[in-house]
Amino acid sequence: MTIKKQIWPLLILLLAVILRFNGYANRLNVSVDQGRDALIGLESIHLLRVPLLGPPSSSWGFNFGPLYYYFIIFFTAIIPGIFSPWIGFTLLSVFSVFLAYLIGLQARGKTFGLLLSLITAISFAELVNSANLLNTSLVSFAVFLSFYAASAYFKSQNKKYLLLSGFGVALALHAHLQALPLAILLLSPWLLSRAHQILPRIHAVLLSLVGFGLGMFPLIIFEFQHSLAWSKSLLDYATFGQYRFYTPVRWLTDLTIFWPSRFGEVLWGSPALGLYLSIFVFASLAFYAFRKKLDKISLLTILAFILEILSLRNYRGPRSPEYLVFTHFFIIYLFALAVTFVIEGRRILTILVCLLLFFAGLSFDRSIYIQKSQSAETLSLLNFVKKQIGKPVSLQILSGSYENAYSLFYFLSRSHLISKNGYPLALCDNGDKYGLVPDRCPASDRLFSTGRFVLFDYRPENRQKFNLFEIGTIDPLRLYKRTYNNYELIKY
Repeated sequence: MTIKKQIWPLLILLLAVILRFNGYANRLNVSVDQGRDALIGLESIHLLRVPLLGPPSSSWGFNFGPLYYYFIIFFTAIIPGIFSPWIGFTLLSVFSVFLAYLIGLQARGKTFGLLLSLITAISFAELVNSANLLNTSLVSFAVFLSFYAASAYFKSQNKKYLLLSGFGVALALHAHLQALPLAILLLSPWLLSRAHQILPRIHAVLLSLVGFGLGMFPLIIFEFQHSLAWSKSLLDYATFGQYRFYTPVRWLTDLTIFWPSRFGEVLWGSPALGLYLSIFVFASLAFYAFRKKLDKISLLTILAFILEILSLRNYRGPRSPEYLVFTHFFIIYLFALAVTFVIEGRRILTILVCLLLFFAGLSFDRSIYIQKSQSAETLSLLNFVKKQIGKPVSLQILSGSYENAYSLFYFLSRSHLISKNGYPLALCDNGDKYGLVPDRCPASDRLFSTGRFVLFDYRPENRQKFNLFEIGTIDPLRLYKRTYNNYELIKY
């Protein structure tokens, strides 16, 4: 391709970078799970050992797969600076925009590729997800990767993409079981193959399954070493654990409220717009699908989306945003496809619609940069230690103060400012009492306060004031070993 032909994809990629890194330090999610996972990745590097399990499920006694941790380890090792794992996951979000262009290009052509990548670049939910370090954040990239491999195989019939597609499915399932409907891609080579004989199609499906097996290899090792303990924990959840939860759902509510709201939330961060967006998508697909001939990648996407609708209908747990990351790709794809059907072959209309989407995206995305996470306060604590104390510290955590404690400990560790024999500090989190008088933390002898988070001098002569609190410490090795807590008889 010439440079002229590549200019629009490059501009969209540049837009994705700008939107994802704008106000970056104020948007990072540095809560409990994020800091814990960053520390486990760092400890894995220190131990020269990788875990065979991923983070524990909050629903029941099983763990997800470890590929998420392998990504963290990789980014921590190769990207300099204290934000390395967060930056790595943001770069995956940027790469997803490029994959979106390739998927659209291979499925229906350049117009669809540009539109799909543009909508991915400005998607409200994708922007929010890009600043998060969480196993569910990896699901979005894994879905884009899987469909890229499927579309590349459909276009080229090159069998190496079957291995990549299977691996992408494994990566998504490692990250979170919300991606289970993606398993349909393991059988998709039968649909996407251009071979007329049965044996080549069977061979294509088997290659996809081999790629899946390669992705599942760490868990396969764990299963062989521990008598199928992981499979048994999943079976226990399916037959018993899931019934601890109950979220009332019905088809009418799902189809008229939940799914329309998801369209609005994913595209523009506005559930109120979702009804209009979903009606447009349904009407456009119903009207144009047969007139303009639905390509096989779009058909496969619709089939997987229908499976997702059925899967969520039978999911008994809470429907919080992190458990719905899997829906991002499908909503973006279907909206882009619906718009493409309308504008395809009409150059002026295409330019006007792209400009409208661009400015609408910028307008709705502004709220992302207004709402600040606790990362700025956490970095203020780090800077205080750097500039005012100027030497390694030991960090004690007052009870109920772990919201940002793991991330602060991680930042201090990466800055070489943590030592068991360092200057003793205690961290207190005012939590929901922030701004009240009195707040939750002791009022006297505060070394530094951001408002919500407070650092205290924890030398022996000052410890009496903390008698009302339980004092905890952070041990990265213990966090690493806790990965196996759901399997108590197993030694890491």
